[in-house]
Order: sequence, then structure tokens, then C-alpha cells
Amino acid sequence: MTQTTRNVKLEAVLQWQSVDAEHIERRFFGRSNLWRDIFPCDLGDRLMQAETGEWLEQPMAVGELGAGYEARQVMRLKAAQFKRQLRPGMVVVPCVGRFYPRNLLEGVGEFFAQDRRPFRLSAQNQDQIHVDLNHPLATYPGTLRARVNERLPERVEHGGRCIDMIEELTTNGPGMQARLRE
Repeated sequence: MTQTTRNVKLEAVLQWQSVDAEHIERRFFGRSNLWRDIFPCDLGDRLMQAETGEWLEQPMAVGELGAGYEARQVMRLKAAQFKRQLRPGMVVVPCVGRFYPRNLLEGVGEFFAQDRRPFRLSAQNQDQIHVDLNHPLATYPGTLRARVNERLPERVEHGGRCIDMIEELTTNGPGMQARLRE
């Protein structure tokens, strides 16, 4: 018998393929509200009706794992716009192919000092650097699998945090394992 409990403990697995490997990202959500939280397509509705422990699958097309690829997010900058000196005694040496937090770039867009979203250094010479500000998974499709591990008792709620499952799964690391194509 299925239940329609909204508050659950979830497990989600994102699988995606780079040129070199198959990648698996796993995340446990201690409390998710299937009615309030954001799920791709109809996954939230399907999870609400699913049996506890039943895996559901959702294919994710290119551009659905974070923001889609935008050519304008690939830029040529002056080499001096990469902040090498973070603080006295701490120097960052830029390396082609690596990801760095956006707060290491000066004079680019509307970044704030604590912006840790990644950018990739794709080329450099003495005068210029080429950076890609696109999400690391912007060009990859994937498969999302999710299941309800436990149904939680209903309680009176007056507000609460709304989570976006894809954002939670793809922020702070996923995609950065893939090598630069060249």
C-alpha cells in the first residue's frame, strides 16, 4: 500500500559519464518535503506515491544538471585578473584544466567576495587567461535515481526551507572530476 506522506528521508543518486569514467554522486536528505521541495519533472509526485525503498529513475538531458551551457560564459581575461595572492604567504599558481572559486577573479561580472562557485581555467599565457564560468555539468546528461528511505510523521508547519534536489546534488563538486576536453 502506498502512502502520501509529504515529509520523508530521501536518498538520491546522480549518474553521469565523462570521457574517462562513469561518475556517481550520492546524497541523503534527512528531511524532504515532497510537496514543497523542487524535483525534476514529476519526480516529487512519483516519490509521494512510491513504496518506501522503491527506486525511481529520471533521465536528465544536457542542461538540466545545473544551468545549461552558455558560450558567453567562456571569457578571455587579462592574466592580472586572476588573484594569485590570497593573503600574505598564500599564493595560488593557476594551472590549466583546474577549477577555482570565482572569488579569485577580479573585474568579472557580479561576483561577491565569498563566491565559491567554480570556474575552469582553460588556457593561459603570460598576458591572458581563458576561463569557463559554466557549471561543471553544463554539457553532460545524466540519470537521477531517488527513493524514499523513511516516511516521517506529519507535523504542523509554518514555513520552512525549500530545497532544489538538482541544485543540492550538483553544487560543490560534481562535474569537476572531468578532465578538460583538450
